[in-house]
Amino acid sequence: MGIFGKWGADRTAQFDSADIAENKAAAAFSYFGVLVAVPLLMAKGSKYARWHAGQGLALLALSIAYSIAYRVLAWGLLSVSWEFYILLRVAGLAWLAFPLLSVFGAANAINGKAVELPLAGKIRLLKDH
Repeated sequence: MGIFGKWGADRTAQFDSADIAENKAAAAFSYFGVLVAVPLLMAKGSKYARWHAGQGLALLALSIAYSIAYRVLAWGLLSVSWEFYILLRVAGLAWLAFPLLSVFGAANAINGKAVELPLAGKIRLLKDH
């Protein structure tokens, strides 16, 4: 079980405890946008850091996809009528999920856990992730 409860599959047992202890800090960077490159560069041989980098990269890809979809939706709805503005503001609140997932993922990494994130957890963008 991850630090914030049961989210996804707990993969912690798949990693060596020495690898986890040595690469917790590098793994935590994985969840903050382009800093996903930090564990890939600083901890090249770490399976634990690479796993978290895969989670962070998937989260980054989802946040970019959401941003694009939201802008297209906004353009489409607002071109029809400005009355959709309130609806767009409410739909825009979904972006709050991304910083929350980033914090939860980083907290799990720092605490030596490898728990899949909701939404991003099943996406595999890195080889051997």
